[in-house]
Amino acid sequence: MTAIDPLADAYDRLLDKYHVKPIVRTQKAHAESLATIFPSNTFDLVFARNSIDHACNPEMAILQMIEVAKIDCYVLLVHYVNEAERAGYTGLHQWNFSMSADGDFLIGSGSVRVNMTRKVAGLCTTTCELYTIPSARGRSGSELIVRMKKRGVHHGAI
Repeated sequence: MTAIDPLADAYDRLLDKYHVKPIVRTQKAHAESLATIFPSNTFDLVFARNSIDHACNPEMAILQMIEVAKIDCYVLLVHYVNEAERAGYTGLHQWNFSMSADGDFLIGSGSVRVNMTRKVAGLCTTTCELYTIPSARGRSGSELIVRMKKRGVHHGAI
């Protein structure tokens, strides 16, 4: 397992402060540059939860995630629906993730709207589903679960 996050240094300070030894140390990196750190077709699963919508360029981050996933393996995204809108486009919340009426994966912020299902159609098969968050978890709303299965493409497809 490999953990990547731009805030890895802050996590390390907290871990050191509280004398916690993680099973896996988080490496400092941005999702938008994964293919410069790892070779193409490296991982059996590339997973992000409530994070890619915080990226400067989530479209590029997702393309990089697909690039480092192995052929016939998955990129799995789990994010709150329209988190930027809900947070008033403040702080880390700059991008909305949603699903179209046709089941396509959409990202957007302000005037920018991208149908990622269509954009990556040549690279992978994408399926989406909405999951209603149980009220017992202390948060109402929905999460979007996106599964992208990478097709047999050649290196450098992005």
